[in-house]
Amino acid sequence: MKTYYKGLDENLCGRNGFQYEAGKAFTADTDDNWHWLHFTDKVVVAIGYGPRVVEVKPLTRATKFGYNSYNARTIFIVRELSREEILSRLFAEGCCIGSLLQYKPTYAELSGMWRERIHLYDDCFCLCYKCDWLTAEEKKNLLPSCWHRRIDEQAFHEHMQEVGT
Repeated sequence: MKTYYKGLDENLCGRNGFQYEAGKAFTADTDDNWHWLHFTDKVVVAIGYGPRVVEVKPLTRATKFGYNSYNARTIFIVRELSREEILSRLFAEGCCIGSLLQYKPTYAELSGMWRERIHLYDDCFCLCYKCDWLTAEEKKNLLPSCWHRRIDEQAFHEHMQEVGT
């Protein structure tokens, strides 16, 4: 059986403000399939709608609604995925480092399974300039040596801002 996901905000609400809860079924109150309940088969797509991801089981016929999107009139929220499950599925889907930023992956997580993926320019850029929770040394350990000068320059500029110069 295919697994489907739905991205929700911090309060388990959808984009339309609809409140969801794990272990419950939900039905759209319209016959217009454009306004039915949407979900996807990719976690990387789901997180674009919110940081919390739930597993969805369609209870009525699921129809394709775009490239990786589906909808159904009635869905059941099976459970919420843990942060670790989300990161694991994102890794399995081959997503880029930039998609992980909202989860602030630790150095240990990045140096583990993600290390082999850190070679594309966008991934290196994200690690160098957007992962401010990582130290300069951690970034250097993760990135190719050609990025080390950028890390040093960034650390220098941050230091200068701190001292007020």
